[in-house]
Amino acid sequence: MESHGSLENLISAWGLSTSVTIQMTLRAAIELDVFNIIAKAGSGAHLTSKQIVSQIPTTNPKAAVENLERILRFLSFQTLMTRPSKKPATGLQRMPFA
Repeated sequence: MESHGSLENLISAWGLSTSVTIQMTLRAAIELDVFNIIAKAGSGAHLTSKQIVSQIPTTNPKAAVENLERILRFLSFQTLMTRPSKKPATGLQRMPFA
């Protein structure tokens, strides 16, 4: 069984690693201009990763969509972005984000 001090160290290390992940993911979203792309879509707009990538210069759109989807899901999990609670009935493969 771990001592109280070891558990505190583990929690501290976990918090630090999560903090770095949030910062780097947020930085990537900012550098890709994701927030401005969503803002330009209008108030209350929700865009899919594919719709966002269509406005970002890339040589490999398929990989860009997959990677951006991961970024958006992580930011949504951290409550830095929102997404609808239900998948839309429009047949979209990806959930939209705002």
